[in-house]
Amino acid sequence: MKSPQELADFLVKRAIEAEFVTLPGGARTVSQAAAALNVPPEGIVKSLLFMVGEKPVLVIASGPTRVDTARLAAYFEVPENQVRLAGSDEVRRITGFDVGSVPPLGHEPGLCTLMDPAVLQFDVVYAGGGAHDQLLRLSPRVILEETEADVVEL
Repeated sequence: MKSPQELADFLVKRAIEAEFVTLPGGARTVSQAAAALNVPPEGIVKSLLFMVGEKPVLVIASGPTRVDTARLAAYFEVPENQVRLAGSDEVRRITGFDVGSVPPLGHEPGLCTLMDPAVLQFDVVYAGGGAHDQLLRLSPRVILEETEADVVEL
């Protein structure tokens, strides 16, 4: 299991400008995080792991966005029944983080990553920071550059 410290070490090593923000008591939902930070829900970024067949795909989406599995299936040219949200054990095994704390970057090289264009409407967003009470404040452009994500309407 990875820790926020490992994420912090990654950020320092890559010279990524980001700030950890602690939410005492944590925030289990996008709306809770947005309220605690006094930002619109769209300013919260969620990192969701999907399985497309056997392939893990990290999807970076704006807080209120519901990811359409049909669009993911079309993007990967597979039947929709081959696309599913990864289970908590898979998320932990593949990313090293628990569901709800997965950061958008700092993963093993080669993890296929997609970003919804709605994420790019902000100069700064808040994303998973490696623990349920930690968020990462950073530029979505940095996320895009670091992950080499494909920008896809999801």
